[in-house]
Amino acid sequence: MKIIDLSTFTNNDEFYGSLDIVITVKSFELKAIRKRYLESKKNARVGSVERREPSLGGLVSMSLHRGAIVNEEVLVRVKEPRGIAYRDDRLAFASENQILVIHPDGTLYKLNNEWFSYVHTVEFSPFIRDRILISSSGFDCFFEYDYPAQQEIQQWFAWEHGFARGCDQEGNPVYITRIEAQRLAWEAEGKKVNFIADPATDHLPTSQRAAFINSVYYDPNSAGSYIATLFHRGEVIRIRESGTDLLFSGLKSPHGGRITAAHQFVVNTAGGTVLIDDTGYAFHELPGKPQAMASLEWLQNAIFIGKYCIVIDSNRTSFIVLDFDRQYKSVIPFNPDYAVQDLVSGSVNKKQMEVLSLIA
Repeated sequence: MKIIDLSTFTNNDEFYGSLDIVITVKSFELKAIRKRYLESKKNARVGSVERREPSLGGLVSMSLHRGAIVNEEVLVRVKEPRGIAYRDDRLAFASENQILVIHPDGTLYKLNNEWFSYVHTVEFSPFIRDRILISSSGFDCFFEYDYPAQQEIQQWFAWEHGFARGCDQEGNPVYITRIEAQRLAWEAEGKKVNFIADPATDHLPTSQRAAFINSVYYDPNSAGSYIATLFHRGEVIRIRESGTDLLFSGLKSPHGGRITAAHQFVVNTAGGTVLIDDTGYAFHELPGKPQAMASLEWLQNAIFIGKYCIVIDSNRTSFIVLDFDRQYKSVIPFNPDYAVQDLVSGSVNKKQMEVLSLIA
């Protein structure tokens, strides 16, 4: 793979004009998250080892304009919002284990499912208007819904498709299932099993998950095909009815793997690179990290707005806007207390803001 050092890109705050975005802030206490992350590196896997209370976060709208953030506004404060989607002026976001969809006329839809846990991504279907895709990272699964009808279209559990091996705090294998017959079979083989009998009471802390599916997106080139990022396995896979294909591997804590109209794309989060097809763009030589994170990278996620790529650089607490063709970059610091999780291109209208103001 070809690697391009982003420190060689020209600093330029003029090339993108003004970009309207809405972000999810998982928590307004980034220092606490960094502390937990550094502690987790002592374990066999990155992530929490026990269930914790959700943090208070929120949705924030803003514009990126000539190297600065303008018109910043906290739209709502809710429990740990992560995934966010925007299409045809419709806004959707996840708050811990619930999905909220707000149409431009102010109509609000809510989705709940006992298997929703630590929902990381939501995406509107590019094929059928009222469909939405939801990744439930806490239980290694995803769902597709007709959200106005509150109808589940399909579900997919990693445990039942060859991705059932998790591990305990020491790194020993633990096999995860929700199916009683599978539990009995594995126990008869002498395997250690984590049986999820009741999703309301049985939880999987981050480090104990198997695949840890932290994003699922539609494949825009193929209806019925989905692109999933497996955080613990360091992989991006395409899921079809006939099976799975490996798109990326050998990654460190990846996020946001997807296929655009022309490219395969993923954020190699702890590896400090953004990968597009067979080219990697490396952040390691960029300045701006605090001393505690000096040897570490954490690129939380990224999106394309037209030809521009916007990367959430958590360790530098900055959005980095990139023009790969002209080799320009613009580094835009955001609030150092923000644990920014995801972002979309778009803006919220007055009726949607009124609905958000009533959500608690």
